[in-house]
Amino acid sequence: MELKPITPVTQEEFAKYENRRPVFTSEGHFLSQFLWTHYYHTRYGTDDLALYLFFHRNGIDGALPPLCREEDIQEVFKRQESRFHDTL
Repeated sequence: MELKPITPVTQEEFAKYENRRPVFTSEGHFLSQFLWTHYYHTRYGTDDLALYLFFHRNGIDGALPPLCREEDIQEVFKRQESRFHDTL
């Protein structure tokens, strides 16, 4: 999975994932990610199940909840954990 910067153009890609399940926090929406992308140095990646958000701030790497369907959450978190530990 290639991690890419969040830009105005990526809003279309976010839209494919934002409505896959209810997200009640602002972190799960494009506008919030776009506004904070430079502060948190956020990058995103996608695969067949989800949109993943990774950040780096003050020397700390982290990940936000992925955007995916509810029934895919268990598999998606396994993939996110693998990506986080294997490459970040």
